[in-house]
Amino acid sequence: MIGTKASKPLRQARLDRLRSFIALSEELHFGRAAQRLNLSQPALTLQIKGLESELGTELVSRGKRRSELTPAGRAFLREARIALYHLELGAMRAKEAAVGSAGRITVGFSYDYHHGLLPRVVADFTRRNPDVAVDLRLELSAELVRAVIDHTLDVAFVSAPLERETRELRQLELPSKRLVALLPAGHRLARRRRIDLSLLKGERFILPPLIVWSGFHRQLARLFEEAKFAPFVAMDVLDVTLIANLVAEGAGVSLVSVASIPKHVPGVAYVELTQRSTATNLAMIWRAKDHSAVIENFIASLKHIVSHKQID
Repeated sequence: MIGTKASKPLRQARLDRLRSFIALSEELHFGRAAQRLNLSQPALTLQIKGLESELGTELVSRGKRRSELTPAGRAFLREARIALYHLELGAMRAKEAAVGSAGRITVGFSYDYHHGLLPRVVADFTRRNPDVAVDLRLELSAELVRAVIDHTLDVAFVSAPLERETRELRQLELPSKRLVALLPAGHRLARRRRIDLSLLKGERFILPPLIVWSGFHRQLARLFEEAKFAPFVAMDVLDVTLIANLVAEGAGVSLVSVASIPKHVPGVAYVELTQRSTATNLAMIWRAKDHSAVIENFIASLKHIVSHKQID
């Protein structure tokens, strides 16, 4: 019936005819082509005739000792080779995707993951799965969960606990990362190993915007409440590297997660806090009903990095 999809046996018959035609075009002899294909000569002849009947034109001019392609056959040969190549490549890619060795994964992350864990997980994953493309997308904290649910992202690295728990997602809790104070190298407290946050009362704070790091700001609110002062936020700065550079220039002080900045920035002192609630909780989330082999392999890389404590 016109408009219906070809049945599996018919599709296979067309592939067999293409392979037979290509072999015959290279051998230009029915006997040798049949032997190469492990077919009887009559079976090969039937396949070529079936292909010619389907196309409505003669492709091969048959001779006693040698066959020749007709002009139509020569024109069809190039397209047949391209079609067969893409069909076989597609079949191979489908098999690879089924076991997670090929395909694409889209990974979302917040500013908490600029350094340490995320780069190491991605590097491990790409070493184990070199044919899988990885898209990394920096998103606002509030948008990461929705992006995973909406299939915009496959997985996302987020702050935990989630603002809104949902059965649509699964999550793997990750080791927490501590908050540290960033101080100019010449600051009066820069040489101390640990300080109480209350000692920074009256300082000019450089912090990321609330709308971007909502979870981080909730944690800061608890810390400042414990320290019994409200900070003067002199600058809202989105990029954590710029925050560190501004601190190095003496423009203010900051509080950041150690996962969000390089270990060493010239002119900046990293000072730990004595407050109890200075750890930021982290997690990776993905869709509960998504059983993609690529995602499973990415989770395996994450677990490998965490188990070997390669997250500092």
